[in-house]
Amino acid sequence: MSDVEMDPPSGYAGWENNLAYIFNWQVMKLLSAISGRKVEEYKEYAEEIQPFTKGSSGFFKMNLYPIAFKDTSEKRWERDFSTITGFDSKQGYVDWCRRYRLPMIRSWSEAYRPKLIICLGKSYIEDYAKAFACDVGAFEKLRIDDRDLSWQINEFGSLVAVVPFMVNSNGLVKNASIQKFGEKMSELM
Repeated sequence: MSDVEMDPPSGYAGWENNLAYIFNWQVMKLLSAISGRKVEEYKEYAEEIQPFTKGSSGFFKMNLYPIAFKDTSEKRWERDFSTITGFDSKQGYVDWCRRYRLPMIRSWSEAYRPKLIICLGKSYIEDYAKAFACDVGAFEKLRIDDRDLSWQINEFGSLVAVVPFMVNSNGLVKNASIQKFGEKMSELM
């Protein structure tokens, strides 16, 4: 954790990575809908627009917390991650990220001022607010197909949209719902 990334990473080596994982497929579907296309066109969208790839512009993807956990169990932390990170507990890691990483992400948000920031997973809304210059109490909430879309315009003029995670049964997984979320986010921009 001593190496601090001062600039955002440059992205995938090729657009095919956007089709290599189910999470990426779902994100491509959402981006297709936001752009005015149908979610079923996500493969064509991925190839033509090439989000998240080196050399393309206009897209960036990252985790709030740099380690992508399979789950967030404290026992898993003690067994697998303590030695790797140097933090004795998951809470120590989370505290470090909140103190150092989230303010760095906020500085990127201010410097680059994206039109849209899509946050996946409702349980991290306070961290999204800190990272993307939002007032946690000011999120508007819309209900679409029994799922919540929370959103607000941050202090830098970006639409910050919080959607359910896109690969679990309680998340945003149905094509019809993804289409509606994308269309609503497009309207909000």
